[in-house]
Amino acid sequence: MLQSIKSLIMWAFSLLLVLTLASCGKYPDVVSNSKDMAKLDSSTTAIRARELQDSSIEEVQKFRDLDWLDFCSGWGVCEAGITDIGVQVLSELDLPYLTTLNLDHNDSITDRALHYVSSMGSIETLTLSSCQSITGRGVSELSGLPKLENLVLDGCKSILASEVSLLDGFPSLRRLYVVDCTGFDETFSRSLALERPLLRVTYK
Repeated sequence: MLQSIKSLIMWAFSLLLVLTLASCGKYPDVVSNSKDMAKLDSSTTAIRARELQDSSIEEVQKFRDLDWLDFCSGWGVCEAGITDIGVQVLSELDLPYLTTLNLDHNDSITDRALHYVSSMGSIETLTLSSCQSITGRGVSELSGLPKLENLVLDGCKSILASEVSLLDGFPSLRRLYVVDCTGFDETFSRSLALERPLLRVTYK
């Protein structure tokens, strides 16, 4: 029962991101392939792309003004199309306004993908909930992201607190979500608060 509640909370967080954009006038468009992207105006700033395959990621360049990219919405219905290879391609695109990247619920995302994300300097919110193939070592690669404020790792059971250094790097980090990650507890939170009082850690 507790696990079901936690899963529901993670789903609700992803939904909140969608609703935030919807409040601005419309839900983000869904793209699953090249044909879907061809139908959208190049000025599109937010898309949901759960089923978009690695082979089509390069075509995301069409949306240079993209601010919000979601590869999670629909996770309970379909498998994610993007893998580490797709993230590598994404990281090489010219998307200077991309601030929110959601890769939740994708076991094909590994530490290799986080290495590529580490070069995406515009990212402010990164969500990786229930990506079971990433570890704390991969998360540490994100420490150089200059604008990263929100990092969501809920349900990533392979992440150990002992592997993640939050005292070095992560210059802008303000909110860290680590529910169900090993070693992130009250003791950890209190210790971190002494060194980084502006960082809020949610671990339960």
